[in-house]
Amino acid sequence: MHTNEGGLEVIRAVWQPGVTFKGESSGQGPPSAPPLRLVDRFAKAEGFTNVSPREFRHSDGSCLTASFNLKGAWEHWDAGGQLVRCYFFAEASLAEKRIKIGADLWALIQAKPELYALVTRAGKQELFVIPGATLIAWLMQGKLKLTPAAYWLEFQAGDLQLLVLT
Repeated sequence: MHTNEGGLEVIRAVWQPGVTFKGESSGQGPPSAPPLRLVDRFAKAEGFTNVSPREFRHSDGSCLTASFNLKGAWEHWDAGGQLVRCYFFAEASLAEKRIKIGADLWALIQAKPELYALVTRAGKQELFVIPGATLIAWLMQGKLKLTPAAYWLEFQAGDLQLLVLT
């Protein structure tokens, strides 16, 4: 299920009891299955099938592949071989209000905000896709603050807290 809330694309991710995100504990003793990466949850929610650790395929012929040029990024290619969007998956949650990204990624977002998007989570069931254009707009509006070095994205807007807590 997809909704659009204030520039965020909200995706209802697949969640099963005992299955955790990378870096979190289920609280149910020893894990029975390895934790899912954020990209795995995103791909499954978007209808992709895993064909290898670095590639997912969709029934429409498109694919989601790990980028060879940018560490941590995944590229969505359409069936014709055109790049649709490049996603960067941040394991941190919006509830933490800070997401660390590399300066190289921020430079790419600034150069082509329509091409890049940040994917993060809020709780166990929702993933947020934040298009680069939204990040740039939030920066200009004072809703986002950049801290140099490895850039921490600090969300300033009160309405973001409402999104995370509801």
